[in-house]
Amino acid sequence: MKKSQKLHGLCFSVSNWPVKKEDYLPQLKRVAPHVEWVRTYNNNMPEFGLEAHKLGLKVAAGAVLERTRNRRNRREVERLIREANAGHVDLAIIGNESIFDLMKERGERGVPPAIHIRYIEKFRRSCPHVPVTTAQDAKHLIKNPKVMAACDVVAMHSYPYWAHVRVENAVTELARIYWLVKTMVGDKEVLITETGWPSRGQSNGPAVASVENAIRYAREVAAWANAAGIKIWHFEACDEPWKAQFEGELGGHWGHWTVDGKQKIRIYKSSPFRKYL
Repeated sequence: MKKSQKLHGLCFSVSNWPVKKEDYLPQLKRVAPHVEWVRTYNNNMPEFGLEAHKLGLKVAAGAVLERTRNRRNRREVERLIREANAGHVDLAIIGNESIFDLMKERGERGVPPAIHIRYIEKFRRSCPHVPVTTAQDAKHLIKNPKVMAACDVVAMHSYPYWAHVRVENAVTELARIYWLVKTMVGDKEVLITETGWPSRGQSNGPAVASVENAIRYAREVAAWANAAGIKIWHFEACDEPWKAQFEGELGGHWGHWTVDGKQKIRIYKSSPFRKYL
């Protein structure tokens, strides 16, 4: 497969706990020929960065931040620093959707922006050779320009599906949100570290979950991103059925691969959008 026919990035996680190398490595080997970067959310997969680098992949590695777990936050960031100094991290992401108004509805509280900035600066002092950011929903970044200013690159999430947008208008909506953020940060690079479309489950108004729509959205996003020179991590590599108990049926069906290794979403093979790349 030619490099130009690879996705820029996929989000990658497994549900087992504790995670062993054999839990993630077969999936990682399966997706590696199709992608340039993989993104993780925490440090629970042993030697993940090392194994990904062996496969020729770059790694955007995450550290979880939680409001009520200061000791865990410190441990997460310290482990990320160790991995980065060992050469296993190409981009550090501290906090994932942790500045989040919806947490109030869940009876939880988000992590204050100042805490994000503090840990970003701590990482930068320890690993000045690795760029660092935080990954947040675009609307929360727009509300917190100081957080974006603290980052080496800006990492935003945007899901037209959750905004009740029809699939035929979805990439236009994604582009609109992207340019809102980009206008605020000027020359600083803006990454889209999560976007996707569910292949199964409940619809969200006119946004219909289906395999056909998931394929269409992924292909159109890839075409737009390549034409515009924007780096995108598609959510996600593999289905995670366990999420259905928390998010409904669609929670387990965002993957480009099924849990048994079948590829649902092929971006470039026979793609009608290939001519734009």
